[in-house]
Amino acid sequence: MKPLTVRAALIAAAALSAAPVSAEVLFQFTSAKDYVQLGSFTTAFRGGVLNVNVRDGNAILSPCPHPSPVVIQPNLLCPLGTTGFIADGDVDNDGIRDDLSFWSLSDVIPAFLIEPFQPGRCLLSSAPPSDLPRPLGPFLDEGAVMFYNVLTATVLQYNISWYDFNRIYPGGPAGRAQMNDEIVLGDYIFTFPQINTTNRVLPIGVRHYPTPEAIDPANRYPLLGFRFTGGTWDAAGNRLLDPYLTSSITWTGNDATNTFPAVDQVRLSIRDNLPPVNVGDPASNVTFPPSATPLLLPNPLTQQYNIPPFFYAPGDVGFFQFRLDRALGTTAIAFDTAVRLFHFPIRFVKSYEGFRIIDFPVGTNTTQSAPANDFDGDGQSNVLEFAMGTNPNNAGSVSAAPVAVQNLDGTVSFTVTKQANIALNYRFAVSFLGGPLTPIAPGNAVWAITEDSNTTYTITTLAPALAADFTAVVSPTVLTL
Repeated sequence: MKPLTVRAALIAAAALSAAPVSAEVLFQFTSAKDYVQLGSFTTAFRGGVLNVNVRDGNAILSPCPHPSPVVIQPNLLCPLGTTGFIADGDVDNDGIRDDLSFWSLSDVIPAFLIEPFQPGRCLLSSAPPSDLPRPLGPFLDEGAVMFYNVLTATVLQYNISWYDFNRIYPGGPAGRAQMNDEIVLGDYIFTFPQINTTNRVLPIGVRHYPTPEAIDPANRYPLLGFRFTGGTWDAAGNRLLDPYLTSSITWTGNDATNTFPAVDQVRLSIRDNLPPVNVGDPASNVTFPPSATPLLLPNPLTQQYNIPPFFYAPGDVGFFQFRLDRALGTTAIAFDTAVRLFHFPIRFVKSYEGFRIIDFPVGTNTTQSAPANDFDGDGQSNVLEFAMGTNPNNAGSVSAAPVAVQNLDGTVSFTVTKQANIALNYRFAVSFLGGPLTPIAPGNAVWAITEDSNTTYTITTLAPALAADFTAVVSPTVLTL
């Protein structure tokens, strides 16, 4: 997971009177956590990161093919030409060294406060009591040495200071507990080498504020926290949604105690997979909204969003993502930055309400299309037509009665083939020697549910019996989403 990076220019003169007017210093203390919910009250921690990043100075890129191994004179594709030569460093912070290459720079602001190329002097000076290691490190040196403007007679060397620290937390309960024990709320002070001095340091403080966190079974009150509410979940931990209906997604846990409306941004999307946390994770593409750009909520305190129908089909799967981004300024140059990702897996299925919309004539009233009614008068209820895949508008479209099968071990079984991707509980009601039909539920004294898969539902007697003694009907029940 890469923490949120803020690239906005910030003037440090208001906070540090010793700084020249043109100084540009940006400090970020970033905590990022990723969660997935697999049931009404079941969450898993996918991983997290603490990132501490400070930059003094900046190089402003202008349009041009980057990087170039040779000087490029001004032209239509590169209006300024390659004005800068990078002797050492990563000028665009993409993780790839840009040594000995030419870039088109519209301006360069050199480091004025923090000495570059001394990562060993970057320290955590003060922090709230926690398990966070002291000293904290090592910091990576991502500073750069560049020459500007190489297309003029005056070429000057500019240094940019850039230090970065990452502490990775693995997924699972242990990783979550470790991050919670190390990254606590309160004031942190870091010190960095002050420019043009040997022993003096520059302190930069930041305050870490509360952020929404997923419910944690390890807590005394595990229901307190962020979670998606409502809905129906299958045994595999998928939230069931009907693509033919408007689906209301609701959540709780983002409130005035941990969310800042003027600063925090919440974006929603449905993705074809979970976004990567570590190298090797599958890629993730936005499948909703249609723009493939996550939807920005106008208010981060919002706790509901309605997904419109007909963007998916039964059988489709995906992951709903709630992403909160924060860049809260605690001083003129220091930001408490946070990323929170909350997901749940989706399996799209056809519900009975979707069946009403798709399979009955327009204008059919709710009484006629009720599950227990028989709209076409063929002797089979609407819900049985739904369960067996027959046409509720055609009296000639009926399903055959279940057949008792005598097994080799002497037991008797009834089997029904399920319809794919529908929201329904299959059950049998069985008659013995022509007696009343008795619904067969788990724990029955005579019958066991021996298969309940995506395609097949089977019940079998617990002891040897005669197939001729039994008759059965399919007795489905609607699963409300």
